Amino acid sequence: MDVNGETVKMDTAARIVDDRTYIPVRFVAEALGFEVDYLTDTNQN
Repeated sequence: MDVNGETVKMDTAARIVDDRTYIPVRFVAEALGFEVDYLTDTNQN
């Protein structure tokens, strides 16, 4: 992934399914300057 001219390696690949490209949203959000965090106490089973 290219972020502001710098190559950043993602730990997962984009996928194409039924002519649609799916990308890992976390990497896009972080590239745009957002902070992404996982909250374990909000995960309900």
